[in-house]
Amino acid sequence: MACETFSTLTAEGLIGLGAAARLIPVHPATLTRWCHRGAKTPTGERIHLEHVRLPGRIMTTEAALRRFLTAITATPVPAKTTRTPAKRRKAAEDAEAELRRMGV
Repeated sequence: MACETFSTLTAEGLIGLGAAARLIPVHPATLTRWCHRGAKTPTGERIHLEHVRLPGRIMTTEAALRRFLTAITATPVPAKTTRTPAKRRKAAEDAEAELRRMGV
């Protein structure tokens, strides 16, 4: 897999993290963190920026950066379900009735 990543990234045209950081408004250290630790999506999945490590340098591509940002931002956030006051009241009444039936 690592060899496939290297081949893919070299075919896309490698750039240093400093050059990649200039493409988006982040510090190069942020890109380093994304390579090593990844970033969590709203669903908790951890995604890493594709990169290759050369002697003394970490390199990525514009396409890899686009894929990473798309994966981070395109992850759907689970919809929160909110109960209306009427539904909360009905649930409380049902719980009280259940406790009465249990003798509590």
